[in-house]
Amino acid sequence: MTNEQEADSRKTIVEMVGEFLREAAVLVLVFGFLDQLSKGQPLNAVWTGFILLISALSLTLGILFERERKVR
Repeated sequence: MTNEQEADSRKTIVEMVGEFLREAAVLVLVFGFLDQLSKGQPLNAVWTGFILLISALSLTLGILFERERKVR
C-alpha cells in the first residue's frame, strides 16, 4: 500500500467531526424527548423547539462537513 492509499483509507478529522455531529443530532432528538417523557412531564413548545433546533443545527453542520470533505 502506498502512502497516498494509506492516507485515503484513514478517516480525516473533518470526516470524524461530520459523523459525530450527524450522530449527535439523532441522539439529541431521541433522548431529548425520552428524557422529558421519562420524568412524567408533558412535551411543551419551548422544550420541543429547543430539541428540534439543536438537532437540526447538528445535522446541518454534519452534512456541511461531509460535503466539504467530498469536495477536496
